[in-house]
Amino acid sequence: MRNQRGVTIIDLLLGSALVTIVGVGAGSLYLTTLKTLTVASNEFYVHQRGTQVQASIAQLMRPAVGLPIGSCAGVALPASQQVTMPGGTLCFYRNAADGHVYACTLTPGATTCASATTQDLLLGGIEPVKTLSLTFTPLVLVGVNPSVDINFELQPADSTEKPLRFAMSVTLRN
Repeated sequence: MRNQRGVTIIDLLLGSALVTIVGVGAGSLYLTTLKTLTVASNEFYVHQRGTQVQASIAQLMRPAVGLPIGSCAGVALPASQQVTMPGGTLCFYRNAADGHVYACTLTPGATTCASATTQDLLLGGIEPVKTLSLTFTPLVLVGVNPSVDINFELQPADSTEKPLRFAMSVTLRN
């Protein structure tokens, strides 16, 4: 036999099969990593928005002097909460139509929002999020400062990820 040089068809087939397997593996790893990073980024963003809603509610409720029981802004309990302030009454509620959390000043003597006082607590984000649920559980005991437990769930508006739950308790000071 002579010393032949070159590549046989079997060598080419084996080489191309090996390159294909490595390429598919690398592509699969890339897509899995990209999806994981996207999910983590979405969860981080929703968590950040939920923390901002909690901070807004706490800041608005800081000067509160009472927690009257009763619905407001046309939203039934427990998805709304009145808060008596030194200069009037605030209402926190979830709008089922758009899934946002709002705060407004109530019209004196009524349970409706006064004109031009409604504030969207989810406004201003880069990506839209929605509130799936919002509940207020007031605790008013004799001799104890009134408090309210607030629970809500946030999710990206396109419903691509699982909702994140948030909970906080606000106690009124003397």
